[in-house]
Amino acid sequence: MPINKETHVRAQTILTIPTLEKIVELAQKNKRSVSSQISFMLEESLEREGVVKNEVERP
Repeated sequence: MPINKETHVRAQTILTIPTLEKIVELAQKNKRSVSSQISFMLEESLEREGVVKNEVERP
């Protein structure tokens, strides 16, 4: 899926297999792609910590 380069960026990470398996389960449960699930989880965590307020609409 194309991204808006003015508001979003692609990023890579390395995960353990068990962590990825849990994320896949959550993504399926929430009807999201794995990438969208990871993005959602990171944004939610940062918002809870008060580090970032999500001002960009999620795709």
